[in-house]
This record gives sequence, C-alpha cells and structure tokens, in this order.
Amino acid sequence: MNLDQAMAELQSMGSVKNRKVFAHHGIREPMFGVSLKNVRALAKQIRRDNFLARNLWETENHDARMLATMIADPKTLSVHSLGDWVTEADNYIVCASVADFAVRAPNSWMLANAYLDDASEWVVTIGWNMVAIMAANPKGYKSALFPPLLGKLERTIAARQKWTRHAMNSALIALGTNRPDLAEACFEAAKRIGPIQIEGLPDRNAEELIGEAIEGWKKILMERAARRRAEQAAASAVAVQEAVETTESETAEASTETVDEAAE
Repeated sequence: MNLDQAMAELQSMGSVKNRKVFAHHGIREPMFGVSLKNVRALAKQIRRDNFLARNLWETENHDARMLATMIADPKTLSVHSLGDWVTEADNYIVCASVADFAVRAPNSWMLANAYLDDASEWVVTIGWNMVAIMAANPKGYKSALFPPLLGKLERTIAARQKWTRHAMNSALIALGTNRPDLAEACFEAAKRIGPIQIEGLPDRNAEELIGEAIEGWKKILMERAARRRAEQAAASAVAVQEAVETTESETAEASTETVDEAAE
C-alpha cells in the first residue's frame, strides 16, 4: 500500500463526531477522526512498512501518525526517525502510541530515562508512558531498576502539566499493581502525592488501586499458606496412618509366631 492509498483509507474511515471528540482532547488538525479500532485494523492489513510509516508521519495528520507508529518496525526504524517522532508528538494519544513503539526499540530503557529529563513536556510524557509499559512487564525489566524513578516521580509530579501527570500516575499504578516487592513503597508514595485528577478522563486513584492490589496479594499468600498447611497436615496424617499400620502388622506377625511356637 502506498501513501495515497493509506491516506484514502484513513479518510474513508473518519467521522465528524470523532473529530469533535479528538479536538476536545487537544488534538489539532489535520485529522480525519478515525477510531483507534479502525486504525489498528488498517495497520494489521498493512503489516510492517518503515518507508510508508515515515511518509505517513511527515503528513502531520493525526490519524496518519497513529498508523505510522503501528506499522513501523521498532527493531529497524532508524534512530533519527524515532527521534523525530518523539520530538514532534504533540498530543497525549500520539505520545502513548509512540511510547508503545519505543519500548520495543533497542536500548528502550536508556531512551526512557533520557526522555524523562527532556525540556519538552511531551517528550517527558512519552518517557513516563514508557515507564508505565515497562513496569507492567516484570519478566522484561527487573524491579531493582525502578526505585530511583519512583523517587523522581514523587519529587516532580506536582510541577508537571496535566498530560504528563496523567502518564506519571499511570506509571505509579503500573508499578504498584504489577510488582509486589515495590507495592508498599508505591502505596506510600501515592498517599503522599494524593489523587491525580485529569479533566475529561476517568479518575484513577493510585492509592486505592495499589491498595486493592496489595490486599489481593495478601489474600493469595494467605490462601497459599492455608493450602500448604492443609497439605502438610494431610501428609502428617498419612505418615501417622502408615506408622500405625506398620506397628499393627508387626504386632500381628509377632502374635502369630508366638502361637506357632506354643503349638510346637
């Protein structure tokens, strides 16, 4: 599929209603107003195409840029192109999609940390979105990496703009609900930070969500401990029963030998 065909497909899927909704959330023209579901369906049809992805991004059309992040190959897209995407992203939806792409690129952890210290608020937003995605992947990233970022988050979140605060709150929730070893520290940080409310988005109270996760893990641990105790008790009962049966058998054999000897 070439650029003209891809743009025609996107235009055919757009709607006035979606454009109004997108505009309400700070997304600027040009855009067609294509639902995320339809952009993903088109990306699945195109598959991987770095050349088309770069051309789509250069149109500056919101829907085209969303599609670009979904069809580019994170392992082969040039560092220069990714850098352009990161610095040119200008709304929180594109930032989230660029972050989802960047976490699959080489040296993603180094990139995320660099973005967190950038002067641009949108670049910082991408960085925290990356941290949220990484936090939700315990197998891919060790928990020991995150405590310094938790400290940075707590120190700086109050001074950030709303979409960056939203990304930081998501990172805090992802850390606290996916990593039991960091949950208590995240819970205490969430208490000190307080609720993060973003106009136009559902409230996501980090303290409540992390607290629920902690209670869930405690319940699981209690259930596991109860199962272990039950298994140990069952094993002990079997051992006692076997010992009793062995003793009774030996006593019966001894009695038989005594009777035999008396008969002789």
